[in-house]
Amino acid sequence: MEIAVIMNVLEILLYIVLGGLALWFKTNSKINNAVNGLIAKAEEEFTGFKQGNEKFQAVVNWLYELVPAFLKPFFPKKFVEALIQNAFEQSAAYAKQQLDKIVDKTVKTDDKSIE
Repeated sequence: MEIAVIMNVLEILLYIVLGGLALWFKTNSKINNAVNGLIAKAEEEFTGFKQGNEKFQAVVNWLYELVPAFLKPFFPKKFVEALIQNAFEQSAAYAKQQLDKIVDKTVKTDDKSIE
């Protein structure tokens, strides 16, 4: 094979990989947004303490209903549960990070006012 043919094949493979990655990131972002929206919906509908499992199961069921029937064998409920748990953990980590920033800013402001 000539080097030009090999380079063309590698270029095409690179485009396919990059296109696949772009599609994956776009889809992943949409799924996370949908999950976060469903989590917010569950927070509104289920009020009170000790209802975390009920909220979680409601979100799992709502999201699983969105999966087309022909894809359900490839995406079982356990997969949806893991997806939701991951989205929740990411949201919780982000919220903690933002809260830490606010606390740090408040502490610095209080320290300056004491001086």
